[in-house]
Amino acid sequence: MSDGEQMRDETAASEQPSAEVPSDSEYRIEPFSLTPERFSDVSELISTAFIEDNPNGGTIAFDATQINLLFGSPYLPRDLFVRAVHIPSGETVGFLGGLTRQLAYAGRTYRCGVPGFLAVHWKHQRRGLAVKMGLELLNVSKALDFDVAIAFFEPGAHGITMARSVARKAGLTMREIARIPRFLVRVIDPDRAVQAAKVKFYEEWVFRALKRIPKRRSESVRPFVSDDIEALFALMGDHVKHNQLALVRDRDDFGWFLEQPGIQCVVHERDGAIDGFIVAWTMDLAGPKARVPFGWIDLVHTYRLDSRATRDLCHELCRGGVAMGWAGLQSPKMPYFAELPFYRARFLPFPKPLIVTLFDFCGADFPQTVERYYLDFR
Repeated sequence: MSDGEQMRDETAASEQPSAEVPSDSEYRIEPFSLTPERFSDVSELISTAFIEDNPNGGTIAFDATQINLLFGSPYLPRDLFVRAVHIPSGETVGFLGGLTRQLAYAGRTYRCGVPGFLAVHWKHQRRGLAVKMGLELLNVSKALDFDVAIAFFEPGAHGITMARSVARKAGLTMREIARIPRFLVRVIDPDRAVQAAKVKFYEEWVFRALKRIPKRRSESVRPFVSDDIEALFALMGDHVKHNQLALVRDRDDFGWFLEQPGIQCVVHERDGAIDGFIVAWTMDLAGPKARVPFGWIDLVHTYRLDSRATRDLCHELCRGGVAMGWAGLQSPKMPYFAELPFYRARFLPFPKPLIVTLFDFCGADFPQTVERYYLDFR
């Protein structure tokens, strides 16, 4: 369910001319501004491409509201987007987006792009459009004076081959700096979850055996309220303090994000002060037969919590997920939080590794490998 599995095999081999491959004049690759009136079209393109590419399900899909969560913040730039237009029909058939962030390293911050959600409509694949959009986004990034880009890929998947092709054509070094070993998955409603992803019978049995969510045992956990924003943002400084590399959230964007529909945030308090929280945003777990709402856990702050408090926070997040109508939750296992409390909260490991790659535009002395980092997908 990563950007890597979403990218198509647009390698140099697929770009060799043939009678079936249209000329470049049939497509236009261009930067564009992703405004709200385009959210529906972009969500439909991404969802169609991802579902077609994953016949066994288990991919992700979006609607316009969910695209707004990803890219709709009024506090982030709208200029890191590229599309492919099929000129004869006038239809947009390819999309590549990016988030603009600051990356903290060794006491400095760098302007960072986080590309992702690349999609090419299945009728227009094998034309080299993904590579061309990647090169165009790279040109846009350089024109906007980005210092670095960070992207995620599955090892051995087509997406990383495509990205290497972009790096090779652009004369850039694409460096693997870390690997995310697995995902953590919590299934709340097995009946709906298995409609969107093909699973083995014993996996479904385990989902059903572990679906129960305990009643609240701790008075220290509760849902987020708007008055919590300043305290939560202050805690975000811990990510820079505890990690070699850390994405830095903009305060206004952070506050906007927490108050959007489709966001579930739970907090832990001690002596009246918030000392930990978890945030998840809604997406769809999707396959050819069904799309069901799922929560993507994208921000975990548990540095100041013990294992029991973290487990209680996970349970509260699951209770909130039930209220949101989610069939389950998932998260890449990031190195900045311990996974044992998640297992105690009935999350299960899922063996889907991701490669974390870095593109250095500015010649900074970024580390060759990184053991501890805070990165997110929104």
